[in-house]
Amino acid sequence: MSKRKKWLFKSFGFLLFAVLLLPLVACGSSTNQNQAGDWKLGIMATSPEMIAENPFTQAGSDGQAYFMAKQMQAEFGEEHIIIVSPPNRYMAEQETTMNLVTEMAEDPAVKAIIIAPGIPGTYLAISTAREIRPDLLFIVGSPGETQQSIAHISDIALATDYSGRVPKIIENARAMGAETIVHYTRPASWVSPDSVEALKLNAEAQGLQFVEVTTPASGSVDSPERTPQAHDRLYTEIQSFVSEDVPKKIADYGPSTAIIGNGFFMLEAMLTQTMEHGGIFPAQTHDTGFGYSYWLPEALGIEVPENKQAEIPWIHQEVNQLVLENGWGGRIATWPIPPNMLFVQAGTYYAIDWIDGKIEDRNNKAALLNIMEEISGVPVGLSEYPGTDNYYLYLSEPIIFGR
Repeated sequence: MSKRKKWLFKSFGFLLFAVLLLPLVACGSSTNQNQAGDWKLGIMATSPEMIAENPFTQAGSDGQAYFMAKQMQAEFGEEHIIIVSPPNRYMAEQETTMNLVTEMAEDPAVKAIIIAPGIPGTYLAISTAREIRPDLLFIVGSPGETQQSIAHISDIALATDYSGRVPKIIENARAMGAETIVHYTRPASWVSPDSVEALKLNAEAQGLQFVEVTTPASGSVDSPERTPQAHDRLYTEIQSFVSEDVPKKIADYGPSTAIIGNGFFMLEAMLTQTMEHGGIFPAQTHDTGFGYSYWLPEALGIEVPENKQAEIPWIHQEVNQLVLENGWGGRIATWPIPPNMLFVQAGTYYAIDWIDGKIEDRNNKAALLNIMEEISGVPVGLSEYPGTDNYYLYLSEPIIFGR
């Protein structure tokens, strides 16, 4: 079997370790063990083209899962990794999604299939594929259907623990020296009022002042006018407001002010204005640090070459160097890796270990956790969604640049 590569980070120096070469040998005769080379793994991931044509979509955050799928294909070979993308209109074309997954399942060499994000139609696709291939291993990342249904039809499901992020964000801001939290939200946001209230309660419990700011917005992700033009208007409107308001808030509350927002539209302006005016930019509620055209390095003027788009350690190293050069050490934080990227990479490594017989159980939480921590380079938590034993809520520690 091809070489296996695991990225390891060092404590925020973000050094990329060497690739570990693990020779893999053929195992016995059980259903999850195969002759060396006689295996394939399918990955369904939303492509960057799909995101470009549907700028309001939340599926995939700029094709992150697809970038990682391509990296897995480069690592293990095109003869082993099959990549397909769902239709652009996946909500209306769930049968097409089903056909794409079923087509992969019909190949007897395919032993496992990863779907990330798990767009609507995933349940139908897996249940249909299982009718012809009950032996297949299915891993779903960021499911877009009910937890119970995906837990029932998949072997492993992975989702971000957004509720668990709330106390982490406040702890992170406090550790960076924050005394005041300024939180920007916008009308018709997909972030629930409960999440905002949880941020406020956690901040106040830790002795931090909490200031809520609502941005004006002429549209939303739920607007019937879901066009590139509407997207651009909304983006410009929110960026303009945030660019003007953040300096005022830092002037009002001082350099120990942490700026937090709940939408991708505002993050670039928030970061640049926070750094320019001496505030604190902790890990964000729904941000991965790299979604929507890798806004974090882009906002800092760092170009991410095409061949580095899935190499998060390289991006970390570049961001960390620039942060230190500008004297921003300890003032910028983010999450270690986009969840969909992690779900594809960890899912691939897990599935290949299962195919090779190194993991015997379809659902081995300890093995999965070990793989995810090796990739992330920080402590990772996996908690079972209530009523399931295979639907895991993923939570990690944030990383602080320049420390």
